Amino acid sequence: MTELLSDPSHTRQDLAEIERSLRRGFEIPDVLYQRTAHVVGKLLNEGKAREKLAAARVVIALAEFNRSLQPLPAQVEHHHTHDIGPVTESNIEAQRAKRSARLAGRL
Repeated sequence: MTELLSDPSHTRQDLAEIERSLRRGFEIPDVLYQRTAHVVGKLLNEGKAREKLAAARVVIALAEFNRSLQPLPAQVEHHHTHDIGPVTESNIEAQRAKRSARLAGRL
């Protein structure tokens, strides 16, 4: 087996292997990241349709992998003000009735 992305006749297969590795969470060496970026950029600009598709899949897999490394933002409590006014615990039933009446009028 040859080194990934070293043989132009195996580019699509190599990109598919890289995509699978990324989706499975495997570590990718920095040298391969750099080579992948170069090959993907070239294929997206000059490649055939199938090569462009393979390159796009790798870009999506890279984006998903990078997103998985970022911590999820903590959920923040927030309050909404709707077109029927602020909804609070004390007036929620009245606001629901207003909304239901408005929706019923549209039917």
